[in-house]
Amino acid sequence: MSLPDELDRFVMAKVEEGNYADANEVVLTALRNLEREEREFEVAQSALRADIQEGLESGLAEGDPLGMAQQHLRNLTSLTL
Repeated sequence: MSLPDELDRFVMAKVEEGNYADANEVVLTALRNLEREEREFEVAQSALRADIQEGLESGLAEGDPLGMAQQHLRNLTSLTL
């Protein structure tokens, strides 16, 4: 597999900085991070779907439903940062 020049330079810079033994280690780390991020996204997405379903089943909302939804989304967003 070959990388675009910009990514190849990035990978080689990481190796040259001494953070990684070789290019394979950089790519493996990147793939592990991507896998973790996707798992976290799936968990957040499942929670959101469950919340939506709960909301649909609960009937008419009272209070400030938009404000509560916005707060919930802020809480979910903070999980991925």
